[in-house]
Amino acid sequence: MQGFKPESETNKNYRTRTDNLLNFEIKAKLSDSLFFESQYHTTKKYLVADLVKKKKINIKLKLEPCEVWPSHSEEEKSTKLYVFIGKKIKTWVSPLGYCNGVSLDSRTLAKYLVIKNIYGDFKKDTIQFTSYAHSYPMEQNYIPFKGSFSEYDYCLLYVLKYKGELIQVRYLFDDIYMTKEGRWASPLKPKGLFHTISPDLFKPEKINFITPIEFEYEEKFEKQIKQNFPEAYTKISDGKITVNYGFYVEDLFEIRKTGRLKEYDYLIK
Repeated sequence: MQGFKPESETNKNYRTRTDNLLNFEIKAKLSDSLFFESQYHTTKKYLVADLVKKKKINIKLKLEPCEVWPSHSEEEKSTKLYVFIGKKIKTWVSPLGYCNGVSLDSRTLAKYLVIKNIYGDFKKDTIQFTSYAHSYPMEQNYIPFKGSFSEYDYCLLYVLKYKGELIQVRYLFDDIYMTKEGRWASPLKPKGLFHTISPDLFKPEKINFITPIEFEYEEKFEKQIKQNFPEAYTKISDGKITVNYGFYVEDLFEIRKTGRLKEYDYLIK
C-alpha cells in the first residue's frame, strides 16, 4: 500500500510505501489529501485533517471487481479454424486480476469487419473473438512493425473455435496493406521479429503497395538496421528504410501452415 499527495504534486518524495507491518510515515500538511493504493484494490482518498483526529488509523481497501476468464484445457481440441482479412472495429483489454491467479497473460476482446475469407468460410460480416497473449509481448523495435495485432487497421487473422468461443491463435497475425493491383499483402519483416518469415525459406515477391512501407531510423542504429533488414529486399539510404518485398495473403496462409498452424493440421483440409 502507498500514500501520496494529490496529482497536482509532481515531487516523487511525497510518495511512500508501507513496511512489513503495513506501517508508513509521510510528511504532509493538514490541507493535503493522502491517496492509498494497492494492487487489485480500489484507491481511497483521505484528508489529512480528518486522519489526525483519529486515535488509531486503520486503512482497509476494497478489492476491485474482477472478471474470471474462461479456462481452456490443453487436452481438448478446437473444432474450427477461420482465416480472414479483418478490419479493426474495436478492441478492449481485460485488466489482469487477482481472480485469474498469477498468469502473466493479458486478455483482449476484439471486434473486426470480415473483409474476405481465406479459409473456414465465416458466415457473418463481423466477428468478435478473444486474444490471450503475454502481457509483455516481445518488443518489435521497428516502426511501423508493432507487437500486437490490435495496433494495426488491417490484418490477416487466424481464429479458432473452441467450445463455442472464438479465440485467436496465440501470437499469430500478419499486418496487411492494399497493393496497386487491388490485392492484399504483408511486407517482409526484419530479422528478429517473432513473426518474421525468413526469405531464405520462402521467397518474397516484389510488392507495389499503395502506401509505401517505409520509416526513418536514427543514425546510431544504422549497423543494426543493415544486419536485420534483408538488403536484397529493402532499400536503406539517408536514414530511411523502404520495404519493397513481401507476401500476398494467399501465400501467407500456405506459409503459416508449415509453421505455427501445423499443430492444427486436423482442422485444415
